[in-house]
Amino acid sequence: MLPSTNYYMPLSGLTHCIYFTIEHLGTGGTTTQTEMLIGTEIGASDSATDAAGQASFPEGFKLIEGDHPLGEDDRYSNGKHVFQRHLLWRAYDNYTWNDDKVRKDIANSYGFPIYRTADSLLWGTGKSGDLYFYVIVDWGGEIFELFSRENDADFATYSKWLITSIREYRKKGKRFIFPRRILK
Repeated sequence: MLPSTNYYMPLSGLTHCIYFTIEHLGTGGTTTQTEMLIGTEIGASDSATDAAGQASFPEGFKLIEGDHPLGEDDRYSNGKHVFQRHLLWRAYDNYTWNDDKVRKDIANSYGFPIYRTADSLLWGTGKSGDLYFYVIVDWGGEIFELFSRENDADFATYSKWLITSIREYRKKGKRFIFPRRILK
């Protein structure tokens, strides 16, 4: 039987954790359950980003709740521009973070050029379909997107806010994240 997975907020000392129960058939037809907690210790992460700092969005941006109970698919919008985030799925075999292959793969998926900054962030801006995008991939594989139907002065201002905020949080020893909801 496949494991049933429940995602919870990371515990103190963990950057990510997954709690799940695996049911398996024992001898004589009995069912047993094994409960497990998998976590990534803070010490295993980038030491410059051990603590998370939840972003405060520019004035006028409001939460648009997604379906995920912790807000993993939440968006923030002012009615014209939208911020969203998601994780970059990547293989870890022979993996070098933000190397040229990763940069090219991301560029191919968005359909516009992606560049690497001197501090190893990946970023790009361009149009995909009817939307303009500004994309940043941080040091931990989080993709932060700003998108809008209009490429106006506000779009440029919010693009600058995004990359500046990510760097400011890192300077303070924190990891830039969108606010998370707590399970009730």
